[in-house]
Formats: sequence, C-alpha cells, structure tokens
Amino acid sequence: MLRQSIPEPAAHIAVLRSIAHGHNRNNQISQGVQLAPAHVTKLLDTLERLGLVERQRPVTASPRTRKIGYAISDPFLRLHHRFVEPARSQLRSTELATRYVEATVLPQLHEFTSRAWEGISQQHVLAVV
Repeated sequence: MLRQSIPEPAAHIAVLRSIAHGHNRNNQISQGVQLAPAHVTKLLDTLERLGLVERQRPVTASPRTRKIGYAISDPFLRLHHRFVEPARSQLRSTELATRYVEATVLPQLHEFTSRAWEGISQQHVLAVV
C-alpha cells in the first residue's frame, strides 16, 4: 500500500536509505519507501540537484533510455546509510559493535570499497585527461 505523502525531509532520507540498500531503479525505490513513482522521481531530482545522488545509465544505452539507475554520490554518505544508520542500536556498546562489524560490515566491505575506489579512479582519469 502506497502512502500518500510523508514529510519531505523524511522522504528524502527514506529514498537515500533505499538506494543504499541496493534499490537503484525508480520502481524499486518507490516500492521500498512506499511512495508513488512520480513522487519518488521528484525526490530523486532534488537529491540529484543537491549532488547527493547521481544517475547511472548503461554505457551502451541511448541518452533517451529508460534504463536509468541511481546511486549515492558521496562515499561517506553511502557508508553511513548502508552500515551505520541501520545498526544504530547495535553500535551503543563495544561488544555489540564488534559483532556487527565482523558479521555484517566485513563480508560486504570489499564490494563497498571497490565501488568507492572505482569512482575515485574515474575522477582522477577525467582530471588528467
């Protein structure tokens, strides 16, 4: 069931969380935050203008393609919404935090850091060219 609306700041944060958890298409994000796709499109446009989200299009796709995905632009923000925010209650003690890091963060860290490294490398190559 789709919600009619939620307060705008909360909606933007919900969209960022959804993207951080792997929902990168408008329809997936819409289902994750339980908002209408048209409303999610407006939220994504705002987040993109702010530089928090970037559109990703397949290299071989035409500029008019509908196969657009979204990703969080900033690696720190991506880390926060992927690992820190969902485990806020588990990070209150050293023992719980250690277990969380070992069980959840470390198995996914290679994939997470490889994406950040790829983005940094692309920026460097573009700056050199």
